[in-house]
Amino acid sequence: GSEELRRVLWPLYERPEMFRFHDGPVDYWSAFTKVDDEWNRQLRAPLLKLRESDRAQSEPIFREWGMPEGSWFVCFHIREGAHRRRGSENADPLTYVSAMKEVVRRGGFAIRMGNPAMTPLPKLKGVIDYAHAEQRADWLDVALWAQCKFFVGTNSGPLCVPASFGVPTLSTNVPHIGLVPSMRNSMFIPKNCAVASGSEVVPFSTLLGMPVAWTSAKQPAKDKVRLIDNSPDELCLAIIDMFAALQASEHSFGPNTQQLIFDQIRSNAGGIG
Repeated sequence: GSEELRRVLWPLYERPEMFRFHDGPVDYWSAFTKVDDEWNRQLRAPLLKLRESDRAQSEPIFREWGMPEGSWFVCFHIREGAHRRRGSENADPLTYVSAMKEVVRRGGFAIRMGNPAMTPLPKLKGVIDYAHAEQRADWLDVALWAQCKFFVGTNSGPLCVPASFGVPTLSTNVPHIGLVPSMRNSMFIPKNCAVASGSEVVPFSTLLGMPVAWTSAKQPAKDKVRLIDNSPDELCLAIIDMFAALQASEHSFGPNTQQLIFDQIRSNAGGIG
């Protein structure tokens, strides 16, 4: 059957890394960006739209969670758990508590998504640990992604889903600054990197000359580098930046001086996405 075929052929799985455009082949990350830019240039509506039946069905559940009618919320998904190849994309969900509290301080609810195997969050006012909620369901995952004010994620599967509904995204703990996710009304904050057991942060211009900047795969011990996860303060400041951008005219996510300098450093090193 198909399940047997999938099991046998999975070792041969290959993700296409190049796409053929009218003006020539384009790498995976640049193709993502190019299509997204053109989609937005044509002022197209978001790719997906939530069904009204799913929206209506989610409302009673929100009331069960203590969310009054008309409440707004921000969804969080923090990747964790064992993975033989891509552990560099993981983060500690407890480092996001300050960021969640910032959402609550502004009058919203923070909803942590995931599954029951994830680290439980402390019980906090306005914070809903949906990963451990009895109402968890596939359709409700989608309803949450589609209705949140913005989405905070790590480099994992759910990251692109809210964007497909036109929801702004904040990518956190991004392990590879050479390859950057690009979505409309989005920001990202990368992990820093230190050499061996030292604490001194490697400059971005130097980091882009190292393999760690170009892959999410587990780094061999011989590379002698150590990724530094975003701190609670950095994550909270990133949340504040998202709110500031959303409150600006026309949801402006225009780059500031420091971001332009960062973009130039990436461009000089061949950064894509």
